Amino acid sequence: ITLEASKNNGVIISTGGGLVMREKNVELLKKKGKIFFLRATLDTLLSRVTVNDSRPLLKEGAENKLRQLISSRTPVYESVADYIVDTDNRSVADIAQEILSLMG
Repeated sequence: ITLEASKNNGVIISTGGGLVMREKNVELLKKKGKIFFLRATLDTLLSRVTVNDSRPLLKEGAENKLRQLISSRTPVYESVADYIVDTDNRSVADIAQEILSLMG
């Protein structure tokens, strides 16, 4: 996360997957707002990324790479998130509604 993005108020920042792996990034995010972990299973993630050509990290061997990323990142995401929202088999509208209700 850039310092510039963290200076904004009233915005949603959709971060890259590894952003919360750095403590400094988490500190910046928590100073300005809440962190939501949009959790999904391996199967759900695979179905999402196999139709998306813009993820060079997952071009080959996506399942093994995703399995490794989930294993290393999920515990960190769960420990830093203010809210965890499960996204499997849910519409974007349903997920957005849950996020809005959690924000109060």
